Amino acid sequence: MAQYGLLPQGFVLKRQADCLSDLLQAFLLQFGSDTDLGSDTYLGQVAGVFSERHALLWEALQDVVNSQNPNGAEGVFVDNILALAGLTRGVALPTRTNPSQSVQQNGLVLSGLVLYGTPGTSIDKGTLFKTQSLPTLSFTLDDPVTIQPAQNGLQTLVFSQVPTQGTYTLTLVCPSGSTQTTAPLSTYAQAQTTQLVWPVPPTQGTLVLNLAGKSTQTITAPFTALKIQAALQALPAYMAATVAPTPLGFAIAWPQNQSIPPVAFDKSSTANPLPAIYD
Repeated sequence: MAQYGLLPQGFVLKRQADCLSDLLQAFLLQFGSDTDLGSDTYLGQVAGVFSERHALLWEALQDVVNSQNPNGAEGVFVDNILALAGLTRGVALPTRTNPSQSVQQNGLVLSGLVLYGTPGTSIDKGTLFKTQSLPTLSFTLDDPVTIQPAQNGLQTLVFSQVPTQGTYTLTLVCPSGSTQTTAPLSTYAQAQTTQLVWPVPPTQGTLVLNLAGKSTQTITAPFTALKIQAALQALPAYMAATVAPTPLGFAIAWPQNQSIPPVAFDKSSTANPLPAIYD
């Protein structure tokens, strides 16, 4: 019974070691059982050379078998298999960025491609962009783009230690080059806030906030500062917390003698999108 080749269970490859063993057995039958077939003998060398050639033929036969299998075919053989079913292979398409924004669970909005620059700058169709990652990828703009002024921009100030005194000012540079400076801001007052930020305020759904293991009552959209403040003040530990609206959501102000509690979403929250939280 055959051990190699096309068998009911599939193709079984004959390795070089098996080819060499068969050749040595054939030499013994032909020249006698006492024939020296060591690897350093003439016949041993001949068997080694021919066993390699036989193994290459077996590997070529394996390639032929695989070329008829959709799981093993490559190149033109894939086209040949598809042709049997009246199909053709799709043309390779370039990678495209997602034209639609996606909103993560934490409320952050991700865009497929974002261009930064001076508002009003025009970028022509066909402009090439190259990523800084390795390997680098190049993208071509399908349409002309004009950079627009930033909307709903959010900058986060992070303190290595919460300051207890002093003030600071922010200087903003306008696209025209002029600058604007804010009035002095209390560092400690700003550090004692938690921001709830929505890219798009939800019009339906509910929100439950977890604060150091304590959960607020369910807050129903549309959300307002009064609703959130009432839910917080219903918790005895946070009766002094106040909530004020901001352009992007709400700011929770904690008393100066109270450490800022970690704020997270309860698993029962259903608002879509959920806000991002910045302490």
